[in-house]
Amino acid sequence: MTLSTITLSGQDFISYASVAEADRLMLVDPVRGARWATRTADQKGAALVAATNRLDLFSYKGSKTGTPQPNQFPRTGLTDRDGVALADSAVPVDVANATIYLAGSIATKPAAAGMAGSGNNNKRVKAGSAEVEFFKATPGKPLADETAYALIQWYLTSAVGAISGGGMASGTCEPSYDRTYGDLTQPYS
Repeated sequence: MTLSTITLSGQDFISYASVAEADRLMLVDPVRGARWATRTADQKGAALVAATNRLDLFSYKGSKTGTPQPNQFPRTGLTDRDGVALADSAVPVDVANATIYLAGSIATKPAAAGMAGSGNNNKRVKAGSAEVEFFKATPGKPLADETAYALIQWYLTSAVGAISGGGMASGTCEPSYDRTYGDLTQPYS
């Protein structure tokens, strides 16, 4: 797919998808489609530009094709999930579709343009005599729209994927409860 120029209030902006492409995909989207259909062309264009700008915050594999190039795409050195080289002059279809899905989420809930939840690294939470302890931290989501993130994840640098990929830690926990067997006290296992 190619870059699209969207004009809003006399200013030109770049998007990874056009309003026409978004309208076509949103026709069959049961989650975002109804709200998208109620938006004006300018509102749709603004949502697509916001989605493009949000996706541009990530680090991607390959290199930008031009200097200066304000957006992340097009890029050289990219392959699709099957290992097929992508054209250096095009925006990958997955990235264009991620832009559309994220724009649809923004049209439904404008806060979707920002980062999603930052996760939870609390080990223990206590209020009065009530206390909860968690074994594993929950990772945050890099995008509020999980479909959009799933579509671009393949193209992200490994560092971004590792940070946001939800790794797992393992180890041992200190015993919290004891069982008493006659004269012996053993930790729960």
